[in-house]
Amino acid sequence: MKTNNFFNKETFSSLVIKAKGANRTVQQFAADIGVPPSTLSRIINKKNSSASNERILVAIAENAEPESRVTLNDLKKANGLAVADNNVGIGFEAACERIIVDDLMKKGVIRSRRERYIERGDGRGDALMFSVASKYRIQFDMLVDSEKFGKWAFEFKGTHGMAAIESYKRWLLLTISILQNTELDKVSLVVPNKQIYEQIKRMLDEVMILGNISVIIVDVNKKEVIEEYCIGRRYGLWRGFEDKKIFLTDILKERFKRTYETNSDSGIDNFCKDRRKELVDLFRSLGIEHELEMFKGNEGKHKGYMFFISEVPFINGLLDERTKRLVPVRKGEYVKLTDEYAIILYENIFNMFLKRCDGSEEMAFKQSFGLYNVLDIPIHKQRALIRQMQKDVESITDKIFTERVKNITSRRDDLAWLKHVTSDLSELYSRNLKIYDLMYEIRQEEVNNKAFEEYNNMSAEELDLLEEEEFLTLRIHQEYIYKEKVRKLIRKKADITGETLPWEMGLHNQRAGKSTDELTLEEINKIRDIEKQLETIYQGIRERILKETIAESGKVPFEKDFLYSENEYMSSEDLVKNALTAYENRRRLR
Repeated sequence: MKTNNFFNKETFSSLVIKAKGANRTVQQFAADIGVPPSTLSRIINKKNSSASNERILVAIAENAEPESRVTLNDLKKANGLAVADNNVGIGFEAACERIIVDDLMKKGVIRSRRERYIERGDGRGDALMFSVASKYRIQFDMLVDSEKFGKWAFEFKGTHGMAAIESYKRWLLLTISILQNTELDKVSLVVPNKQIYEQIKRMLDEVMILGNISVIIVDVNKKEVIEEYCIGRRYGLWRGFEDKKIFLTDILKERFKRTYETNSDSGIDNFCKDRRKELVDLFRSLGIEHELEMFKGNEGKHKGYMFFISEVPFINGLLDERTKRLVPVRKGEYVKLTDEYAIILYENIFNMFLKRCDGSEEMAFKQSFGLYNVLDIPIHKQRALIRQMQKDVESITDKIFTERVKNITSRRDDLAWLKHVTSDLSELYSRNLKIYDLMYEIRQEEVNNKAFEEYNNMSAEELDLLEEEEFLTLRIHQEYIYKEKVRKLIRKKADITGETLPWEMGLHNQRAGKSTDELTLEEINKIRDIEKQLETIYQGIRERILKETIAESGKVPFEKDFLYSENEYMSSEDLVKNALTAYENRRRLR
C-alpha cells in the first residue's frame, strides 16, 4: 500500500518530463512505459493526488532518455519511496506483477494481461483505490477480475524485519475492514522472505472472520510463485512448500515393498488392486462416494487416484486401521468411534477437500456434507455415551426380570432401587436440560449485544444499503419459494426426512422430522443432491435480481456481517460455568 506523506508532485513531474525527453510525445512515452496517456498527462501536469506504484517508476527509469540521468532512486524519493537497506532489490513490485500474472494465466484464472489492473487512471487503475469509513484510503498494487475468484487484489511487500511485521499487522486489520465494506472478494499479501511468510501465516491462523485473505511467497530470482496460505488454516492456489501429487498406485507399491521387505514385484498388482478397493470402500462408508472423482487425476498417459505427498501418512494410516479403529466405519456403527479418532478422520478428509476446492471452505463443506453427517464431531460421541448409560440401566432392569431366581435381592429391593434410579435420572436430566436452555439464553444475549453495538456504529449510508439488502432478500425468497421446481424438490426432501413443508407450518402441525443419525447413507446423499439443486436455483435468482436492483437504484446492496474474533466471545467452557451459576442462583431465589 502506498503512503503519500513525502510525495513531491513537482519534483516527480520534473523528473518525468526529463525522462520523456524532447523527442517523444506524451502518447509515445506512455506506450513505452505501459500506461494510458491520461495517466502520464496527470503526472506531468501535477494533477495526481498520491504517489505512483513501483512498477510505473521502474518502467519510467528503464525507458528514460539516457541524457536525462533520471534514476529509479530519484523517482522513488520523489514518491516517498526511498530504498531501504532491508529491501529486496530494485523493481520488486514490477517483478511480482509479472510472476503472478504469468502464473495466473498458466492456471487459466485469467486469459490475458488485460484482465489485471496495475495503475490508476482511465477508470482502470481507480479499481486499485479503496476507502474504509471515508477515513482510510488504500491503494493495492494489482487487481485481477476473474470468473473463478472474483475481484482479487494483490499487495507486494519487499521489506522485512521487525518493523515490517508491525506494518503487516496494521495491513491485516485494514484489509479485514476492506473485505467487509467493499466489493473485493479476495486480498493477498505477496512477500519474498520465508521468515516473514511464516510469521504472517501465524497471524492469519489467529483471525476468525469470514473473509478471503492470504499471504503468498515468491522467489524473484527463479521467477516463480512458491506457496499461498489463507485464513482458515488452508492452502490456496499455490502449494509449493507443502507438497506435490502422487498416484495411489505408487503409494501402494511402496507399501507393498515395505510390508513384505522385498524389491520383487511378484504379487504387487493384486496387492495394489485389493488395497485400492479397501480404500475406496472406506471412503464410501464415510459418505463421500459421490466425491471420489475429485481424487482422480492424470499425468501424461497415466490416470488414477492421486494424493498430495503430505496426505500419504494419512492414507497409509487408513489402511493400517482398517481392521482396528476403522471397523465401526466399515460396519456403519459410527458412534463407536473414539472421540479422538473421529476428529482425526474428519479434519484430515475435510482438509483433503479444501485442497481440491482451491481453498474454498464453503465448497469443501458442501463436498464433505456426507462426511459431516456421518462423523458429527464430537456430538455423536457424547450422545453415544448417554445412550450407553441408558443401555446399562436397561440391562440391569432386564436382568431383574429375566433372572429372578438367581437374584439375592427381593422384588421389593429391586423396586426400591428402580425408583431411586428413576428419581435420580429424572432430576439429573431436568437439571441439565435447564442448564442447556440457560446456555442458549446467555449466548443469545451476548451475540445480540455485539450485533446491537455494531449496528449502532453503522453509518447512514450503510443503513440505507442494509435496508436495500433486506428488501432484496425478501424479493429473492418470494420468487424462490413459489417456484414450482423448488416446491417439488422441498416436497421430495420432506418425504425423506418427514419434516413439515415450510408453507404448511402452523401451531399444531409442525413435525421435526428424522434426526441426522436416523437417516441412512442413501437418504443423506439424496438430501445432499436436493440441497445442491436448491442452492443452484437460489443463487441464480439472487444474481438476476441483484443485477435488476442495481440497474433500478444504482446502489449495490450488501449484507452487514457481524463478524468477530473468537476471543471476543466467552469460551464454551466459561459458557457452561456461567449457565451453572445462573441455575444455582435461580434455584436459591425460589
